[in-house]
Amino acid sequence: ARFSAAAFKSEYFAVLGDFNDTPLAPQLAKLCQKSGLVDALATLAPEERWTHYWKAKNSVSQLDHVLLSPALAGKLKKNGVSLERRGLGFRSESKKAGGGLLPKQVRLEAVEDDPNALALDFQFERFAEVSSSNVASDHCPIFLSFDL
Repeated sequence: ARFSAAAFKSEYFAVLGDFNDTPLAPQLAKLCQKSGLVDALATLAPEERWTHYWKAKNSVSQLDHVLLSPALAGKLKKNGVSLERRGLGFRSESKKAGGGLLPKQVRLEAVEDDPNALALDFQFERFAEVSSSNVASDHCPIFLSFDL
């Protein structure tokens, strides 16, 4: 309601945050797929869009969203979306993570309990400060670059 039809197409705005579900979830489909907003993470390959690690399920998915107005999406630089994952989980040389083994792979879920989840490599570089007792987050910060 804040943006009329003309303003919706011409103004720069974003709807973003941890929506606690994937873009394909029925609860988010209207906002993520049918609102006219542009999913900035959709510029990435599907296996690169994940933003959250769920340790208990050994899975990753996109729970964090950046939805751009059409005008702002038009200003997004090519390759202008990046995710910072080095604060996630534990250093690759760590043998234990909360009493369990650090996973070599995780499941990439497009929806919760995805029966066709892809397996992804979870052995990647972490910040030196991240350890089994000092985990930065289970979410990945998202960075965007625009030509304004």
